[in-house]
Amino acid sequence: MKDKRFMSDDHIEMIDEEYAKAVGKHPEWPNGAVYAAAIVMEESGELIRSAVQYNMEGGSIEAMEKEAIQTIVTSIRFLNALESYKKALNTGSGVEWSFNAYAREYGFPAVHSECVFIT
Repeated sequence: MKDKRFMSDDHIEMIDEEYAKAVGKHPEWPNGAVYAAAIVMEESGELIRSAVQYNMEGGSIEAMEKEAIQTIVTSIRFLNALESYKKALNTGSGVEWSFNAYAREYGFPAVHSECVFIT
């Protein structure tokens, strides 16, 4: 009988390891859906960049694999927080971290005025 798993044991292990690493490095996850989705989108953008580099600049399969794993991990974190998005929206506490807090956390340049996203 053919194995019906959707990915290899190696990839499952890589996801487990990357998940633990991500939670260790960034233990907090946003309670607002828009901000959390932006984090997933940022990781998927890195995957696209690595695919372009592979096709046009001699990039590696390993770089694409790494970015795909990181995109999966952020998607899992997004899915795991679905209930918090509902609660934040329903209780009026959906004010998320400010963009500048995110920028400081991930090393992006901050904006001049404080921006707050509300889901």
